[in-house]
Amino acid sequence: MDEFESTLDQAFRNTFKVLFGECNKGLADYEDYLRQNHFHKTREVKSAISQKTVALSHSNYADGANYISQDEIDYRKTYAPLNLNNIKDIDSIISSIRERFYYSGNKIFGSSREIKRSDNITDSLYVDRSHNIMGSKYISHSAYLREGCEYCFGCHLFVGSSHMLRALGGATSSRCFEALLCTNCSDTYCSVYCHDCAETMFSFNQHSRRYCIGNVTLEKSKYLQLKPKLLNEMREKLEKDRSFPSIFDLPAPDMTEVSKFKMPKFKEEKTDFEPIGKAFKDTCKVVLGKEIGPLGCYEKFLTPHVDVVKKCRSIFGTEFVRSDFFWSAYPQKERLVSEKEAEELSKLCIEWTEGEELDIEEIRKRVGKIAFFTAQLFIGDCENNIETPNAFHGSHSYRVAVNSASKNSAYCDMPRLSEAVFGCAPLITESKFCLRCSNSYKLTACLDCDGCTNCTYCYFCHNCENVENGIFCFNAKGLRYAIGNVEVGKEKFEKVKKIMLDEITKKIEKDHKLDLSIFNIGCRP
Repeated sequence: MDEFESTLDQAFRNTFKVLFGECNKGLADYEDYLRQNHFHKTREVKSAISQKTVALSHSNYADGANYISQDEIDYRKTYAPLNLNNIKDIDSIISSIRERFYYSGNKIFGSSREIKRSDNITDSLYVDRSHNIMGSKYISHSAYLREGCEYCFGCHLFVGSSHMLRALGGATSSRCFEALLCTNCSDTYCSVYCHDCAETMFSFNQHSRRYCIGNVTLEKSKYLQLKPKLLNEMREKLEKDRSFPSIFDLPAPDMTEVSKFKMPKFKEEKTDFEPIGKAFKDTCKVVLGKEIGPLGCYEKFLTPHVDVVKKCRSIFGTEFVRSDFFWSAYPQKERLVSEKEAEELSKLCIEWTEGEELDIEEIRKRVGKIAFFTAQLFIGDCENNIETPNAFHGSHSYRVAVNSASKNSAYCDMPRLSEAVFGCAPLITESKFCLRCSNSYKLTACLDCDGCTNCTYCYFCHNCENVENGIFCFNAKGLRYAIGNVEVGKEKFEKVKKIMLDEITKKIEKDHKLDLSIFNIGCRP
């Protein structure tokens, strides 16, 4: 075991000990367990330059593409100027610069150190087998962590959280194990959709609760007396099986028991599609040079790589929407409910007579009667999120999986701090007026850009930084009016841009889709 592995192993052991009081096995013993329920897993390919292993943050790239590790990129490499007289259409552009298209992985940015088998890592320390990690340290088998996360193993979609093991979706939490959609929580085990809670186990849909097991609130002394016994049972099962039964593994609920619960009728909220539709037309005018619309006609154009929001119906008959991007693909559909239904179901408790001593196995048997998962989560100032299942201080969205502090967006997985972005997946941050962009940061007026930062008016660009007015640029920095990594000047650039946009808009308006994408241009004949 080298120094990197030893450091991460010790971080894992410390986390395990914090959670369970004792640790007798290391990180390597639990890797298969940590990889379970790992959506958008890191993909590993071979570099076309050196055959070294390259980690990619997603798997949308078409078969036959060439890959390169970020540390193999020669940013000073020069290319022959393009013969613009031979440019007649998009295919002629691509055919003239095809050899320049290398998709890059192992991307590490900022002040990051000690990173292995990971991609899209920024300002982070000791990260392994993870992707899209920002400002965090001691991370393994995780994704989409930011703003001070530390000691997180097998975790996804967290902000400012620490000492987490196999947790999914939440913020500002600490010491959590098998926790789902928990915010501002601590010492939380095998619990779902809990907020502002502490010292909870096997609890569902709870708010501001303490010393709770199976939704039953215990006296503090009784809880603290029982807690070490239950944690020891969890630890023993983990160490024996190198795994632990997921909260998603419960059998379907007993319909006889469910029918006894009388669910009230909920009032539908008013929605307004106009600001979202207008933002789409404005974005198309900025990016494509022409308004197209209405928005609803262009779902196929916007969603080739988006986890499309689905309509479904709860076991109580309420219609709601869910997205497999976040987590709702994992539990049985019979246990999925709307957020308002989850709040009503928080009143349910496991059966527990006074003086009865329960072990983990018995608690798991009984918890099936209260284990319902909300496919929706709205936190903070949220407004006009139409068919959007999750929003955090986000507004004016349509069919967005997770609207994180963004507005006027549609058909996206997770826009964050962004405005007027459409068809972007899985993640776009601090960007505006963008179409079909992926894993990018601070973009303005871009189409089909992947892994790009601080770029404006860029089209079909990959892993570019500080590029202004770029077409088909790969692994480039600081270019202006560039095509295929060659600066051609404003006049020639605008000429080629017009040829490209005229062809693209005709195809989009005719077919309501566009087969060409940043993920397949590197493989086109």
